[in-house]
This record gives sequence, structure tokens and C-alpha cells, in this order.
Amino acid sequence: MQNSHILLADDDAALLTSLSDYFGRYGFDVDIAANLADMRRLSEEGHYDLLIAEPMMPGQHTAGLLREFAFERRIPVIIHSRASSDIDRILGLEMGAEDYLPKSFNPVLLRARLNASLQKKKLRDLEKRYLQQFHRTQSP
Repeated sequence: MQNSHILLADDDAALLTSLSDYFGRYGFDVDIAANLADMRRLSEEGHYDLLIAEPMMPGQHTAGLLREFAFERRIPVIIHSRASSDIDRILGLEMGAEDYLPKSFNPVLLRARLNASLQKKKLRDLEKRYLQQFHRTQSP
């Protein structure tokens, strides 16, 4: 979904540049974070529609922030990781990620999954607004 604001977090500078350029060509507004500190700072400064992150950046573990995005902020998380065992994927999904792609992946596949996650988020947000409106009309 074009014009969506995405936070892309990875310690691989070449991958960040490549994906940022790729998504930018499709109308996405992309911010990049090369480490946990940047990821945290950017997440506090801006509103994001989706997070794509490598959870196992060297010397850092982003699980807490990923859970915060998924559960507290209700922002879809797609994990792309060099850790690709079944247990890694299961843990990532149980951590709240909507999707998990092992590296290396086709950017077209990532874009398709990103669009699907954004569409689900749009429907959840619409449902939430509808329910809030419904409850306001039912209050005395």
C-alpha cells in the first residue's frame, strides 16, 4: 500500500540501502535503522505503519522492541533474519511478528507480504474505528 510509512531495521548497510531504494520506487516512505538505538529513537519520533526488522543484530537483541511494536502499538512486524531454523521462525511468530522471511529473500516476495500485512492492518484499524463509533452511539 503506497504512501505507508515503514521502519526498516538491519545491521547490513547494503541491504538497508537496497530495500529502502526498492520500496521507495513503489511509493513507500522508508526510514532505516542500523542498530537498536536508531530503531528505538526512530520509533519514538515517528509513526510507522509497519516494521521490517532483523531481530538478531550483532551484540543486540531487539525482541523487546519487536514485541512492543506488535502488541502494544499494534503495528505489523515482518522479521527478515539470517536465523532460519523452524524454531527461529516459531519464536519470531510467537514474539508477535506477522511474518518471517529468512535471508536471502526475493524483494518482490517481501513487498507482497508487506502489502498483505498492511491490508490486514488497514482492516483492523477500520474495525477498531467502527467499534469505537458503535460504542459511542450506544452510550447514554
